[in-house]
Amino acid sequence: MTCSPVAAVLHVITRAFPLMVNQPVRSEELLQGRRRLLDTGLFRRVDITTEAAPTTAPAVTIPTVVRVRV
Repeated sequence: MTCSPVAAVLHVITRAFPLMVNQPVRSEELLQGRRRLLDTGLFRRVDITTEAAPTTAPAVTIPTVVRVRV
């Protein structure tokens, strides 16, 4: 079974960043994921940005949106 090139790239990215929705993420995990993507040789540049998600949750946790641009 073959998959499209886009599906293959998405698979590589999701394997490099095993993030779970509504679970904490550490900056070290994001840096390790970035390194894993660069180490594949498929990408020349990997940018990771984070921003606080709109929320009414208590300040103990900060919901964050993580974006990976390759």
